[in-house]
Amino acid sequence: MVLIRYKIQCIRTNPNLPCEWCSDHNLECVLRREAQRKKPDDISSILNHVQALTRRVTELENTVDQLRSYLNVTTPAFHSQNTPLSLPGTVNTTQITPLSPQPHHAGSAAQHRVFLGQHWYFKGVPLFSEKGIDWMSSKIGQRPALGKFRLFGSYSSPPSLFQPRVELPDRDVVHEVLDAWLSSDWQCLYPVLDSSLVVGTIEAAYTLLPNQETIHRQRTAEACLLAALAIYSLMTEHEMPELLEGDAYANTAHSYLAQVSDASNFETLETVLMLEIYKTLSGQWEDASTLHSLACRIVYELKGHCFNAAFADQPSEQHQRKHIRDLFWLCYIFDKDLSVRFGRPPLLPSNYCDLTLPEGLDKIYDNQSHNDQEAFVHFPQDLQLTQIKENLCLFLCSLDNPNLADSTILFHLRQLDIDLESWRLRIPADFRPKLSVLTDQPFQPKMSRLQRRRYIHLQLEYNYMTIIIHTAVRRCGAAYAMTESLPDDLHSVYHSSSDLSLEASRTTLQIFKDQDMLLQQDAFGHVAFYPPIAALALFLNILIHPLDKEARMDLDILSSSITVFQNSSSAKMTELDIDSVQELGHFISDLVHLGESTIQKAKTEKQGRE
Repeated sequence: MVLIRYKIQCIRTNPNLPCEWCSDHNLECVLRREAQRKKPDDISSILNHVQALTRRVTELENTVDQLRSYLNVTTPAFHSQNTPLSLPGTVNTTQITPLSPQPHHAGSAAQHRVFLGQHWYFKGVPLFSEKGIDWMSSKIGQRPALGKFRLFGSYSSPPSLFQPRVELPDRDVVHEVLDAWLSSDWQCLYPVLDSSLVVGTIEAAYTLLPNQETIHRQRTAEACLLAALAIYSLMTEHEMPELLEGDAYANTAHSYLAQVSDASNFETLETVLMLEIYKTLSGQWEDASTLHSLACRIVYELKGHCFNAAFADQPSEQHQRKHIRDLFWLCYIFDKDLSVRFGRPPLLPSNYCDLTLPEGLDKIYDNQSHNDQEAFVHFPQDLQLTQIKENLCLFLCSLDNPNLADSTILFHLRQLDIDLESWRLRIPADFRPKLSVLTDQPFQPKMSRLQRRRYIHLQLEYNYMTIIIHTAVRRCGAAYAMTESLPDDLHSVYHSSSDLSLEASRTTLQIFKDQDMLLQQDAFGHVAFYPPIAALALFLNILIHPLDKEARMDLDILSSSITVFQNSSSAKMTELDIDSVQELGHFISDLVHLGESTIQKAKTEKQGRE
């Protein structure tokens, strides 16, 4: 017993004297306990205590290393870490990355701006700035919260420190997975694996004896195969009960990637790209953007941006160079998509890249060769359209310049519109996108499954770029932000561009009303960002012209789209796809509610003036 206040202890230092407490209070002491001396610990217990402390320090150091690796993976410029590689069995935990579904947050103005695009303005005022949101609130009668929907990307939250690490399944299972992938349509869209090169990857993952000399090579191969298992989980036509959910494989691949990221080889690049594809199709665009910077760094170091075949002398080296070149084109496509979506400068600008196109890209339009799937790849997008996107990226970034003149903006808009139209006219007539699409006969009867997919994608991409180009015209007119009207010439430009963007938006939503066309995509992540952009363009026009007859028509289009997206369910769709479609339905439902409020408020104000 210790009396904290007076520091008087109930002990007897001498058996012939009372204890300190009784002596202090002049009491008769009845204590029989003598002061006990602490026995010195024996040597073995001291050693055990020291070893326990040493283990704890090691665990903490490993945790710090993992956190450093995570922070470096999530920075634009990826710097390698001297993270010690652990042999199999020594560590059974790994850091979780933001791959799992993230919690919803009512987004700030900056989050609105990031996830909804950079091209939304009204009289020069960014729509998702504080001033822009105040303007929307004045039109609606309430403050919108459009950033709360997770279809616009993942919000990274502080990761949990540890999560169980998964192991590769049996080798036969991996062979079956890779055979299914390499023979699928996905391989034509995303030629991220090569049938001959992946054999060496499997050998390294399964046959190397784990030691300090081979662990780096083995981890690289394991990360690649785990990423392949993750992306395979998105293929709904192939289900294997032996496999776990895609997130489990993606998390472990990501943790291995942090250990081997200093190695710039084609296997590491394959791993990064497969994780980027997985995150993109899962709606985790912010995480995909983070990985993309690493992919660009690796592809530069591998000289994938150069077409010159002189880098390779032997046939095997030439084959590997061709594969790396295909990986470059995937990086180039993703680079422009992410740049447009987030309003960031591209990481692979054409100034530093040889954009000589691969041979055989036009085969996708040839009815005679569409069954020869192994002879060519055609990538998820048209490469020539992707090159136009780069100019669009740079244009969108320039809009942040407050000194940009209206005449300069209009010049670049016209040039982008001319480039887009020139590209459209180069597409064969059966596949050529149109501003308005008739839904009774959307396809030619002889089109293969891959050709139908290409037709849909060309149409959606054309509409998407038309919307972005022509909604950006409202960046003009900043000098008239405080006035009710615009000069006649600028007002005319506003309306002509608005007509084009609105028609493209209506066409996009009309396409998604056809269930078969929607489900042709296999993964809704391929097309998830087209409908919200189209819906938002219609909503913006309702805000600006709430009493026009087109406002009611566009509101009806949005209302009819809600039913389509909320009722979409098919055996061809994964649970993630269904969740994404339903979330899109909730987003459009919110737009309809806000649009109704806008129209009603405008009518009430008009009646008050009359």
